[in-house]
Amino acid sequence: MALSAGAERVGSPSIFVFVGMKENEGGAFLGWARPSSILRAITRDGTARGPHNVTYGGVYNQTLRISKQVAMFARSQPTPSRALLCRAMDIS
Repeated sequence: MALSAGAERVGSPSIFVFVGMKENEGGAFLGWARPSSILRAITRDGTARGPHNVTYGGVYNQTLRISKQVAMFARSQPTPSRALLCRAMDIS
């Protein structure tokens, strides 16, 4: 998700190519997708995961909110600690 979000934000790379095992042959072409399509598919997945039943979309939206807050206050305050970010996201 992070790779797709970063690629979408900066516009590069424009596609991801997937390679892997196919018919017992390594390095075989499996497919390709645009970062925006991958990010959209991941964040729209409504499957609850982990002990806190979070979704990828929920985590992504929470990180966007936190990053906007950090950017807004970064000049006047130090970056929040990992413990503070984890508490804000209700994870350990």
